[in-house]
Amino acid sequence: MANRVSPPILSLIIKRRERMAEMWEKKHRVVESGGWGRDTKSFDKFRTMAMVSKQELIDYLNKYNAKPKMKAKALKELAKRGIRLVWK
Repeated sequence: MANRVSPPILSLIIKRRERMAEMWEKKHRVVESGGWGRDTKSFDKFRTMAMVSKQELIDYLNKYNAKPKMKAKALKELAKRGIRLVWK
């Protein structure tokens, strides 16, 4: 009689979906001055929505040349912080 192999028991692992923070500005690499060759130190500089002040978001919404996508991001962040805007 042949050995029967039982099917493997599948276990579901629910992974928490890690989301990146929404960015306000693009990431860019900054190189510290004073070094030469491989001694230079560089780091990525960025600003997420949580780093931007409330006043800066409101000022951006009032700019005449604000981009629609950035306006939507600013409105979404202000709503998330619980700030209601009154348009005049």
